[in-house]
Amino acid sequence: DTLVQVNRAKEQGELRKPLKVKFAGEEGVDEGGVQKEFFQLLVRELFNSDYGMFVYDETSRLHWFRASHMDSDTEFELVGILIGLAIYNAHILEFSFPLVLYKKLMGAKPTFEDLTELYPEVASSLRKLMLMTAEEVEACCLTFQVRGTVGHTCTTV
Repeated sequence: DTLVQVNRAKEQGELRKPLKVKFAGEEGVDEGGVQKEFFQLLVRELFNSDYGMFVYDETSRLHWFRASHMDSDTEFELVGILIGLAIYNAHILEFSFPLVLYKKLMGAKPTFEDLTELYPEVASSLRKLMLMTAEEVEACCLTFQVRGTVGHTCTTV
């Protein structure tokens, strides 16, 4: 329901109006507490792994975009608008993105250190592989899957 309402507000150019939240079937005046609860519930739902838009890494304690959900630009745009609304209405949201997200928004290229921040175990394994000789890598009998950017097909190399 929220994403539909936000999309409607976006289409009507009403995103900069004061946000008023009212829960169905509940009485009350929104003096900030209802907004806060709204954003807390919303973040809990949107960042829940069952919803499927984001993955959470237990080691880094950071969220990232679920690759299988990347075809849904509209939903991600609406989530971005909701995050913007929270900031605009002075609410702190309880989730964490890695620094690389903000670097990407600024046009900077990601680095290996960015991978290390988001997925420390993957980065550690890759670092070990990079230090191996070609013979050592061959002896490991490893295969890798790389997701292509065209058609989102998986190719095993």
